[in-house]
Amino acid sequence: MIQISLPDGSTLEQPRGVTILEVASSIGPRLAEATVCAVVNGTLRDVRETLAEDCALTLVTTGEPQALETLRHTTTHIMAQAAKRLFPGAKLGIGPAIEDGFYYDFDLPASFTEDDLERITAEMVRIIEEDLPIERSELSKAEARELLAARGETYKLDRSPARTGAATSCDRCSNGSTGPSGRRRPTSRRTSSGWRRSRHATTVG
Repeated sequence: MIQISLPDGSTLEQPRGVTILEVASSIGPRLAEATVCAVVNGTLRDVRETLAEDCALTLVTTGEPQALETLRHTTTHIMAQAAKRLFPGAKLGIGPAIEDGFYYDFDLPASFTEDDLERITAEMVRIIEEDLPIERSELSKAEARELLAARGETYKLDRSPARTGAATSCDRCSNGSTGPSGRRRPTSRRTSSGWRRSRHATTVG
């Protein structure tokens, strides 16, 4: 068993290997539903991650700034999945969360049209409604690069370190990636950049 210290000074005893979401559920189902991410010993963590030793835990719930950033980050994956469903030849660039939403850079022969953006937004909504399960896999750097190469994601490959030995994480689901951002409905706009890409920007929050 491990000891988990909460912000109010109380301590929970939980089995080693318990997930953060399971800890939230043990406190209450409403808290678990509202929990988006957590801070463990000062480090932001995913709710699916497990706890293997005594720690200080702060659950981050919907409405808090860290929760909104996490939701935006998750929804970038949904955007990428939607674009790849509709435009299988599109290559992925970067997709960070920013102050008023997030964006994703795509490389494809022609820029997205306004109709394309509407289709991508509609596809994002469908993906959210599918509520697809997510599995997190730990890959070596070599395995990650092999996966990216097999998918033809040359820009992701360029940004992936070539060194081996270290591990990286990979989120997968049966048909892409989704998450707690299912509580949000995305709205989109198009901006441009100079790297042979279309930039699809979306606001969540």
